[in-house]
Amino acid sequence: MEGKQIDEDAMRDQRIADALSVWFRSVARDLPWRKTKDPYLIWVSEVMLQQTRVETVIPYYNRFIERFPTVEALAQAPDEEALKYWEGLGYYRRLRHLVSATRELQEHYGNHVPRDAKTFASLPGVGEYTLGAVMSIAYGQALPAVDGNVMRVLSRVDGFQEDLATAQARNYMKERAQTLVHLADPGEFNQALMELGATLCLPKNPQCDACPIAVECAGLREGIHLKLPIKRPKGAIPTREFVALAIRQGGRLAIEKRPAIGLLANLWQLPLVEHAYEQVAVQDAWIQDALSARGVKKPLELRDRGVYEHVFSHQKWRARLIEVHISSDECVTSCRMMSSEDRAPLPFARLFVRMLHDLEENSFELTFD
Repeated sequence: MEGKQIDEDAMRDQRIADALSVWFRSVARDLPWRKTKDPYLIWVSEVMLQQTRVETVIPYYNRFIERFPTVEALAQAPDEEALKYWEGLGYYRRLRHLVSATRELQEHYGNHVPRDAKTFASLPGVGEYTLGAVMSIAYGQALPAVDGNVMRVLSRVDGFQEDLATAQARNYMKERAQTLVHLADPGEFNQALMELGATLCLPKNPQCDACPIAVECAGLREGIHLKLPIKRPKGAIPTREFVALAIRQGGRLAIEKRPAIGLLANLWQLPLVEHAYEQVAVQDAWIQDALSARGVKKPLELRDRGVYEHVFSHQKWRARLIEVHISSDECVTSCRMMSSEDRAPLPFARLFVRMLHDLEENSFELTFD
């Protein structure tokens, strides 16, 4: 009896793998990274796609690989230039790991992405998902690639009702994906699972009528698919409050570089002071102190430009932008005074890109009688 059940489970798994593969060949989206088997280009796409929507990634990917088409090109690029091409995509640690990894490949592996899974996994930033995606798609190795989309699909197909945050649940997902990936072309199957989760098996309003494996879906059959996967509610993320100073001297603005470690490392920004933004008035003494610390002795005019927000994965920033006009004889310290043309090659986090855009679009000039 037990052997019969094993046979039935194996047959079901084969039907799932076959149906997904056939479906994917007929409906796969035309994405730029699907037109190549170059492991470096596939790797770049998978890194960009982590926690980022496909529609957002496409233009970034195209620009990035045009400038850095090979391992060697990225490995030899200045950090600041690589950051500029990543500007606005967020999660900059992904890029730093990718650049570090290409430099290891340049130094030790002749600029080639290794076929050996253990070697590739040893590179900076290469986790289990990236390992499985690149090795399966580029090299045809039967390794699973389990991301959030895949866990949602497998939870529903198997009617799996355990919290995905637990180690036991994650091990189950990995083992199920490992079993299934051996039953079809590995790269095609992994992409099919991800495609299903991204296009049909959605978190809300899944399109079960169009699903190629709906007939095998235990969650749908039992009427619990909308409750799956089981996830522990996320706690509220903390909010940090800042004041950003747009110190303007004619056509130039003061900017500063963030530290080499920590959040937004090595990116440029407007001078930033951590302070409760709702309690700010432009005449506050502490703003004068913050300006004095940067060499500004007698600001000509200060203007409140409103509040900007940006949400990171683990915290939220709110910043009030204060525009400060200074005279030509002021000597700003600890910052660089730069025109928009001089700033153009420098990488800024998205929060400051928005501020700078608004400052350029809606600038005001002081007039003197």
